[in-house]
Amino acid sequence: MEAKKRKKILLGISLLGCVITLALAIIPEIVKATIYQGFAPVIFTLAFGAGQRLSLTLTAVCLMFALGLTQTIKPRIKGGVLITLAGFVIALANFPIANIVEGSLVISDDVGLWSVYITYCLAVALFEETAFRGLVFPILLGYTKKKKHGVFLAVILSSGIFALVHLLNLLTGASVPSTIMQVGYTFLIGGMCNVILIATKSLLMPVLTHFAFDIGGLLSGSGIALGKQWNAVSVPIMAVAGVIVAVYMIVWFFKHEKDALLIYNFTKDTPREKEVENDSIKAVEN
Repeated sequence: MEAKKRKKILLGISLLGCVITLALAIIPEIVKATIYQGFAPVIFTLAFGAGQRLSLTLTAVCLMFALGLTQTIKPRIKGGVLITLAGFVIALANFPIANIVEGSLVISDDVGLWSVYITYCLAVALFEETAFRGLVFPILLGYTKKKKHGVFLAVILSSGIFALVHLLNLLTGASVPSTIMQVGYTFLIGGMCNVILIATKSLLMPVLTHFAFDIGGLLSGSGIALGKQWNAVSVPIMAVAGVIVAVYMIVWFFKHEKDALLIYNFTKDTPREKEVENDSIKAVEN
């Protein structure tokens, strides 16, 4: 009875998080239209965007507790060191250092704006990793665990859902080509963060890797920097780093694929599965 009450409370908080998110999405649009005449300051947009992601993170975490999928919430820093470092290589390659050096990308020197921007990037990483690696991935894994390469299938499906969600950016005015490109690389980033999750058995490193990736990747799109995000130097660097890291992670993954099942104790039959199995045995014996 206590467990049911706890679950209802968690689901109630999850619903509250959704309501807060909706409010944080509607209020800035009203303010932008009435006070800023359609052109809100960057710091205003980033602040409300961070608030939306943090309230959605609350929703995702409560759902993880309600569904008993909290195994990866505990921070861990042991294990998966090389895999995590490989992820940070991609995050570093995503930072437009060459563009900043040549002057084709000019970054704001406003400390307050940078503080809000960093908070926004952290909020995005917290929400997306909690929701897609902490919630969607284990739910899918519960359905695919008995299939051959079921873990691989769950990674592909969760990364695909993560990527397709970014099509919603079309509703906020993003161009079709840039959105399609974003869907492509978010699928790859989703797969990378899934591998880091399996290697470290914790959401901590996927969140930090995603955070580092966004710090460099959202500079131009967020309005904190003006100019080109990519040039003739940065594109080949990312391509080479991406291929090397992808090969390493794919090889590692297929050697350690079953580790994901151990995280969630999916190697053991659930009480319901045992019950079905026992009924089947009795039916055959009779």
